Amino acid sequence: MSTGGDADGIRQGAVPAPRSAELPLPPAAVPAGPHDGDIADGLAEAYWSVYDGAASKATVGQILARLPRIVRQIGQLAWNADRAATIAVAVLQPRLGPPEHPRLPRHA
Repeated sequence: MSTGGDADGIRQGAVPAPRSAELPLPPAAVPAGPHDGDIADGLAEAYWSVYDGAASKATVGQILARLPRIVRQIGQLAWNADRAATIAVAVLQPRLGPPEHPRLPRHA
């Protein structure tokens, strides 16, 4: 099957010969975007951008009030993903304690 391209006379796996014609230079300048306005004019605001800065404005009380719900959501996600691993972590992690970091002092 012939496509009419430059690769028609080249064997599979062979290195092609150097180009016989020079390629044109790329343009000196390319437009950066629409000329009639801001490039972001047509974008809709993302649903999560409503919460930008909410964590920095939250009080300790608000964070502690949400903590049980967050832990419950994480537990449900883990349970749905892998029940055996969730049980193993819930049973073994309190017995093993937190992992030790090489740069932190060891507990006596």
